[in-house]
Order: sequence, then structure tokens, then C-alpha cells
Amino acid sequence: MEQFNTLLVADMLVLPLKPPVHPVLDRRRLQLVTAESAVGIGRALADLALREWGFPRSSRSDVRLIVTELVTNVIRHTDTPSHRIGVLDVALDLLPYSTVRVLVWDASARLPIRRSARADSEGGRGLLLVEALSACWGSYPVAGGGKVVWAQVPLGTELAPGSPTAADAPSARVLGRVLDEVRQL
Repeated sequence: MEQFNTLLVADMLVLPLKPPVHPVLDRRRLQLVTAESAVGIGRALADLALREWGFPRSSRSDVRLIVTELVTNVIRHTDTPSHRIGVLDVALDLLPYSTVRVLVWDASARLPIRRSARADSEGGRGLLLVEALSACWGSYPVAGGGKVVWAQVPLGTELAPGSPTAADAPSARVLGRVLDEVRQL
């Protein structure tokens, strides 16, 4: 019998939640080392993908903030044995109706807990922000180990005519362009 971790939301028990099924029109994905630099690289990936998909700069901030919060949570809340290098995957999916799904995978099976932060706390608001900025979000364990935390963001902006809708860029080329974006930050 498969045992699922559960997600605690405002003192309520919630079962793991997979994202709604939608056709994925395009995907951008990177595997990163769990280091502080992963946050900026994840944001650069989001900027690059959204620009390539034809979204205006004004519609990118919510997706960038969600990527920031989800990657930061992996860095702060997952334990990697000292003899191993921690990794995480960041993926952005272009879905129909100008919706973007952010997915972050890490090796920890422990699902996130959304907490209410005290007014004087410096942290603890990441999942509250993700919830506020997205149409829906959740997390689920992965059969091969670890978990995925995801969020879907309807951008309310039509894609520019002629925007790419197929993932045809080789991974090395995408990584090079992301690193160029990081340098420009």
C-alpha cells in the first residue's frame, strides 16, 4: 500500500494534489544545484520562456515570484546528505488560454506545509504568496522519489502572433540563453 504524505493548510489536512490535466504546448526545463544561485537562474528561465512565448514584460512578475518562492523553499527546507550534491528541476509549461504552469521537483518526499507567518517574522510567507498569485497550486509525491510543487498562473494576455508553441531548442542552447539572462540581472 502506497503511503502519501499530507499537506497541512491552515491547520487542515489536505491530500496531495496533482495539477489539472491540460495539453502542454511547450516546456522549458532546467536541472539546477540546490544553491542560492538557483533562484536567479530559475527567474531567468521564467523570463526567457515568457519572452519566447510572446508574453509582455508586464505580465511576467507573478510567474517570476512563484519560481523564486518555490526554488527558495527547496533550498531552505530540504536536507541533502553532506556527501551528495542536491539538485532540483524547474519547469515551465505553456498551457492553452495563456496559462503558465510552474513545476519544481526536489528529492525530498516531505510535502510542503503552508503556515501562517507572524507579523514580525522575516519568512514563512512563500506558499501564501504562491496561493495568492496562482489560480491553483499543489504538490504530490513522485513514484521515483521526491515531490513536485506546482502552480498555474493565467496571465490574461494573449500570446503575440507567431510565438513558438513547440519545444525545439536543445537543452544546451536553452541553458546558454538562461545564463546570458542571469548575467544581465
